[in-house]
Amino acid sequence: MRLPTAQARCPGLRVVERDLAAEVRLFEQVVHRVEAEVVPRLEVIRPGLLAAPARGAARYWGGEPQLSVRLVATVAELGLPARAGIADSTFVAALAARRGDGVVVPADGNAAFLSPYPVGVLGVPRLAELLKQLGIRTVGDFARLPAGRVAERLGTEGIGAHRVARGGSARPVSVRTAVQDHTVQRLFEAAEEQLDAVVFVAVALADELHERLAAAGVV
Repeated sequence: MRLPTAQARCPGLRVVERDLAAEVRLFEQVVHRVEAEVVPRLEVIRPGLLAAPARGAARYWGGEPQLSVRLVATVAELGLPARAGIADSTFVAALAARRGDGVVVPADGNAAFLSPYPVGVLGVPRLAELLKQLGIRTVGDFARLPAGRVAERLGTEGIGAHRVARGGSARPVSVRTAVQDHTVQRLFEAAEEQLDAVVFVAVALADELHERLAAAGVV
């Protein structure tokens, strides 16, 4: 909820400024541990949220429920809480993880899983308000609308949300590979005191780094 609303409900609320850099540093240890011990290919969506293709890892660990348990246990070894969810799309898997009971959404079960959720879960506030005004309050109600009418009345934003509501995926997981080192460097035999010379080398290094990242598919 918005901060003024929260403070009105809880006058003694303590507000802490978010430190995104600290979150990234803390979460990096989780990323490295999961990459090294459970799933070698994953995507960091934001600090606190990882996504990974589960099919190969699930076969390795003996099934999707076993993979879910392994993920949670691996993060717990760092003294941190964790939840896992498995589904056909990252969006639905994240919602499943929020449930906290190791939910595995069956194949082609995204739409049924999403159906009882309020439309606000789709993450498009303006669209959610409009749908509520039209008497459409759940994702299932929205999904049942004809795609043509949604495109006509709600535009591009509505089309994307409707696809998700019907169980579609916005995009595939964009994985990174843990084992590659993309470091670039130049060693000066003698200390360089001219700034122009250092800048010239830095520009060349930036170009080299970009080429490496592009070749690895991580840019």
